[in-house]
Amino acid sequence: MNIKRTPLTEAQKKYAANLKKIWNEKKREWNQNIKKLTQKKAAEQLGFETQGTVSQYLNAKVALNDSAILKFSKLLECNPGDIKPELDSFINKHIKREITIKEMSADDFETLSIVEWDDVTDLPNGAYAIVPMVVISLSKETGGIVINNKARDFAFKSDWLKMKGLKKSNLVYLEFSGDSMKETIKDGSLLLINRGKIDVEEGKVYLIKYKNELKTKRLYNRFDGGIIMKSDNISFPEEIAKFKEVKENIEIVGQVIWQAGDI
Repeated sequence: MNIKRTPLTEAQKKYAANLKKIWNEKKREWNQNIKKLTQKKAAEQLGFETQGTVSQYLNAKVALNDSAILKFSKLLECNPGDIKPELDSFINKHIKREITIKEMSADDFETLSIVEWDDVTDLPNGAYAIVPMVVISLSKETGGIVINNKARDFAFKSDWLKMKGLKKSNLVYLEFSGDSMKETIKDGSLLLINRGKIDVEEGKVYLIKYKNELKTKRLYNRFDGGIIMKSDNISFPEEIAKFKEVKENIEIVGQVIWQAGDI
């Protein structure tokens, strides 16, 4: 039985033509060097089952969706907007600048989990959850954790939060400072914190209060009920809190579940 494909629109044909032009330019450039560009190799890197899929996209047999465009743009080292011009203006308007195209997976791009807006009414009704940016500090009087909202908020896509099993009411995001986690988290990165996750999940990163200091550490459970605190920067020594000290000196603010920052 022959399956009749839906004809491509003129815009979709243009995207395919842009892709093929970039492909041919890169092929000529790279094939003069050690790096070779073939449909077979491309299919493997793009995660397609066969090289025929690459050919279908290049020859406008199948419409390019945004996920495929992002994959091709990474492979061909170009901007998504070089293939589909509308994407550049959309990204510039909606994607927070700390997040670069290289950091985004195809799934992230497809769901567009984080946006910035001028007014909350600019967002589709019910499609996004507003998460406040905060400054977390310790009270000089009591030593307790103090959370103050900043003026800027972020909007995370509701479907993305649902997929991650996150509740909006438990979420805050903040700016990380320091180099204790520099192998993973750079100074100035934005972190999304799940305040509803305060039990220690082995090897996960948490924001904690320890001995009247706020620290971001990777936590591990000890055999005796204590906690091991590690930095991803090996120049910072491992810290250990025994069971009694955990009760007296450690308060878990929440688990770090997402970050955005310069690469």
